[in-house]
Amino acid sequence: MYFPLKDCEKFIKDNCIPWPNGENTKQIVLMDGARRRAYLFKDYDIAREVAGAVRTVTEASNLSEMTEGELGQHYMHFQHLDLHSQQVYSIEEYYKKKVLPPKPGINL
Repeated sequence: MYFPLKDCEKFIKDNCIPWPNGENTKQIVLMDGARRRAYLFKDYDIAREVAGAVRTVTEASNLSEMTEGELGQHYMHFQHLDLHSQQVYSIEEYYKKKVLPPKPGINL
């Protein structure tokens, strides 16, 4: 199935949740300093660390309440983790079904 880029962009703009400032996108700063624009589709509850006077504590927050840098760190930590696990699962399934012949007594 093929969707032109303009159709994908329209879908994203029509279905996103505005950020607290009323805009559809928010700039995020990735850990390498790169800047990207982010759309919000679900305002997930996120635990984040907040520096206190004596120690760092974890406080509940939503994605919409995170700063540009916190959103960039969240993206860098979790986006690639999910992609990696999906890739690993996909590769494992491909090898189980297409490459490795079934062997009696061996459970992959």
